[in-house]
Amino acid sequence: NGDLYINFTLKKNPFSNSQISQDHTQRNLESVIDINILKLINTGYILSYVKLSGEGIKKISGPEKELFSITSGQREKNYYINSVKELFKIFFKTPDIFIYEISDFSDKFYFPLKILHLSSQKKIDEKMRFMSKNYERNIAFVHDNNKNLKSAIGTVKEINQIKNGYRMKAQVKKKGLVVFNQIYLPYWQLYVDGKKANIIRVNHNLMGLILGEGDKLIEFKYERELLRERL
Repeated sequence: NGDLYINFTLKKNPFSNSQISQDHTQRNLESVIDINILKLINTGYILSYVKLSGEGIKKISGPEKELFSITSGQREKNYYINSVKELFKIFFKTPDIFIYEISDFSDKFYFPLKILHLSSQKKIDEKMRFMSKNYERNIAFVHDNNKNLKSAIGTVKEINQIKNGYRMKAQVKKKGLVVFNQIYLPYWQLYVDGKKANIIRVNHNLMGLILGEGDKLIEFKYERELLRERL
């Protein structure tokens, strides 16, 4: 299953191709956000208060009309009165929202089908455009120091969410790179068969690892010491 993206922003964001338009009753998602980047980071669904359109998304649920209409130009007094009435209703009943499904998104944990070199000299927006342009399902983009890596070959047997992390079981036929589709932070720790291992940065800021041949138990744990544990 893919992760969830909530579409609520009305300003330019890191995934945007351009400034979001507020002049249409139905927004083309491709003008709001880069769909291929959503696919790359294991996003399978979008929740939105406004109608969306775009290649690669499919509406699976939602109201007959938008709850919040977006208008431009001069607004009359009745507009504000009606807006307050609609907002007041929300306090007593949670509004329906639009749910969209994204096709062809990359898995949470996968053996890359292809590896491409992502130059560390590129700026962040250049990296995003490069990954979007070359996106394929379960692809991996590696930085300069790992450009000679080869993909591992194998099968993912099991993925489970555990306290503060994830546990995966895999059968590896050929040693190489595997991708864990989760944003990297310094507190993530990797254990392979109970032993600490190195995390490799892939897809700009996601995580990867090298697995040798055989049956492997992989655990990614978010091990941040809480303040109360220090006291």
